[in-house]
Amino acid sequence: MLKASALVSRKLAEQSDHIREPKSYLWQIYKRLVLAEVKKSQRLCSLDDEIERLVSVSPNDLDDEILIREVRDRMDDWTRLVFDLRVFGLDYEEIAQKLDTRANRVRSKFAKEIRKLAKQLKF
Repeated sequence: MLKASALVSRKLAEQSDHIREPKSYLWQIYKRLVLAEVKKSQRLCSLDDEIERLVSVSPNDLDDEILIREVRDRMDDWTRLVFDLRVFGLDYEEIAQKLDTRANRVRSKFAKEIRKLAKQLKF
């Protein structure tokens, strides 16, 4: 609630004429922040499930895992970071915030790097 209050206070200071119902606006911001936290929590739970799954993989799945790790090792640092964040369930908007850039830039650069890697590996 403190974060929501801070965001709304800042917005009111910047654009007080755009917000007609501060209580409603605060409530909507609060709901969105809570939903974001729930999604993060679900991603962490799914990460635990993924680790559990990796422990009990079949031989064919193990081959796929080895291939993915080998391809991942050939990625540059930036591409590997974006790849890992995507694997953890973050969307391009969230990744862009972490990298302090725009989502379309992250999406475009990531696609180019993956195409370049596929070309190197002749996929």
